[in-house]
Amino acid sequence: MTSAAPGAAQGSPPPPAAPSAAPRERMAWVDMARGFCVVAVVLVHVGVFHAFPLAGDLEGRPLVKAWVVFNSALLAELRMPLLLFVSGWLASTKVRAGLGNGRTRLAVLTNLHIYLVWTLIYVAMELLLAPGASPQVFSDVDSFGGFVRELLYPQFGPLWFVAVLAASIAVLSLLRGVPPPLVLLGLVVAGWVVERATETPVGLPRAVFFAAGVYLAPQVRRYVDSRRVVGWSAAAAAVFGAAMLLLPPLLRYPASVLACVPLSIVFLALAKFLCRWRAIEAPAAWIGRRTLGVYVIHWPLAGLLVIWGSQHPALVARWESNDLVAIAYPVVATAVVVALSLGLEALLKRAGLGILFEPPRRLREAVAGGYRPATRRRTEAGTSVRVDHGEAAGST
Repeated sequence: MTSAAPGAAQGSPPPPAAPSAAPRERMAWVDMARGFCVVAVVLVHVGVFHAFPLAGDLEGRPLVKAWVVFNSALLAELRMPLLLFVSGWLASTKVRAGLGNGRTRLAVLTNLHIYLVWTLIYVAMELLLAPGASPQVFSDVDSFGGFVRELLYPQFGPLWFVAVLAASIAVLSLLRGVPPPLVLLGLVVAGWVVERATETPVGLPRAVFFAAGVYLAPQVRRYVDSRRVVGWSAAAAAVFGAAMLLLPPLLRYPASVLACVPLSIVFLALAKFLCRWRAIEAPAAWIGRRTLGVYVIHWPLAGLLVIWGSQHPALVARWESNDLVAIAYPVVATAVVVALSLGLEALLKRAGLGILFEPPRRLREAVAGGYRPATRRRTEAGTSVRVDHGEAAGST
């Protein structure tokens, strides 16, 4: 979930850098974009599963209704394609290096480890805290068979994203000799079939956005800096986004692909523009460098909110009878969940439970094949730079 910027070193461990070699700066606006995406994930989960069901009848409350639609429809539809596109861009050097590269193997291993560990945690919390809850708030497992299905093809909760990262890095690395248009076309066709069969875009149907980020990686920065490209991308996103609303369900998936890929360019350009303001850039980029803990820990915390809300529905409904509170409450709850996630990650690591977020050190070393993790240091000007020794800290 965390990554070096595109262009990291590949191959065997490099010799020590010459004193004159300038370290590569980390792009704050990319971290900020990733931070916005993950916060949007938390906001949608807090709103859809907790706050909005308790808001009551929205007739005669146009502002609240618009806010619910924005979160439940628009933001819920866009956040994961954007996050996958950014993740694919950041993982592009690993994919191009192939599975023979230690960094690439480590990326696959790390995502698989996180997926397995946190699937077990979610299932355990479901059984201990909310047995028989409907809908389930931590996992979607009600039997051993359901547990196996969730492991093989996750569709509930946020961990499907981590599974898609692991599978996409591995598969695209194996297919790096195949022309990208053929791979993208194959992913669109496969995703379309799965989306219609499962009636949900979760899982394989989203992999095409990761692949688009990988294959467009060499051009992304040039596209983001071009007003003309950003303008055309915005127009394409608007046209195909409108088509998603007008087309029958059978045709919405390809329209979503054609809308969300150009929208990703617009989103990154907006992030780069907003990065001019330190008050926006600093906190968003700071979270963007710590997305893993927020992503995996927020789901149990959101589940606890769902349980608490179901036990005190009248209290929450009374709060949300005021339109301003109904709009502000999910935002405030999201901020609390994000802060708690970051704090819990730090506490867990300090308590010696770093294995919850990465594989054991010996396994990492064996799989990485001699790579050392990248480090950060401060320049004389105080800016953060990354000195890459050949291995990213994490996967994407």
